[in-house]
Formats: sequence, structure tokens, C-alpha cells
Amino acid sequence: MLPVDSRQLENVKEELLKLTKKETMAQRSLDRREEETEEQNNSRLSVMAQRGHERRAEETGGQRNSRLSAMVQHARERRLNVIEGQNHHQIQTFYADRTVPYSLFIQERMLGMCLITSLLLSSRERRIIRYSPCNAGPLMYVMYLASGVCELDAGI
Repeated sequence: MLPVDSRQLENVKEELLKLTKKETMAQRSLDRREEETEEQNNSRLSVMAQRGHERRAEETGGQRNSRLSAMVQHARERRLNVIEGQNHHQIQTFYADRTVPYSLFIQERMLGMCLITSLLLSSRERRIIRYSPCNAGPLMYVMYLASGVCELDAGI
């Protein structure tokens, strides 16, 4: 376990305290909202809307542009986060669907060795692959093992 110095510990404690305070304030706000009647709720919302209108009436063109620019930037960031999440999910799904561990049986006739190994193959590589380099090279059969059972060609 990594050592933690007292300063880091204090920072964590402060952050935890801030989060606890925010959570408490949010809970109080929810409790107040549960207790208020529909008329009080409508009144509160109309007061908030009125304040927003007053603030917008007082702001200059530069302030308005700045506010709208911030809104656009925030929306872009949200969309990018959503797209990034979707891309991550699509990539995970793509590989989960197409990349499956397969057991391969490799027989090399000239050396008389049998090697069993596991490889990851894509869906288009799921077929039996035969490799026979030149006349001098070893003859190898790479077989896809269906459900762990090795069925060799008759020629091996």
C-alpha cells in the first residue's frame, strides 16, 4: 500500500466534508419542496423566472454573448461526453461480439511436435487455416477446435 502524507489526508477530509455539506443542503431543499403546496411551488418558480428576466434585461450585449457562448460550450461538452460514451460502448460490444478466445491445435509434421495454444481470432479468421510454405518447409495444420474437441484432417 502506498504511503499517504498528512496533507493528502487533510485534502481528502476537506473534500468529504464539502460533499457532506452539499448533500445535507440538497436534502433540506428536497424536504422543503416536499412540504410546500402546489401554489407555493408555482409562486417560487414564477419569482425565479422573473429574476431571470430582470437579470437578462440588465445584461449588456457582451455579457449576453458570453452567457450564450458558455451555454453552447457546455452543450458541446455534454454531446462529446455522450458520443464518447457511445463510442466506448460500441467498441466494447464490437470486440465482445467478434473476438472470442479459440483454442488452436498446431501440428508440425517434420519436428513431430504438437503445440496447443489459445489465440484470439476475429470472426473471419474462424475458419481452418492451412499453411504449407514452399516444398522444403514444414507442413502445419492450424485447426479451429469446436467446443474444445480436436478433429484432425484425415491427412495428418
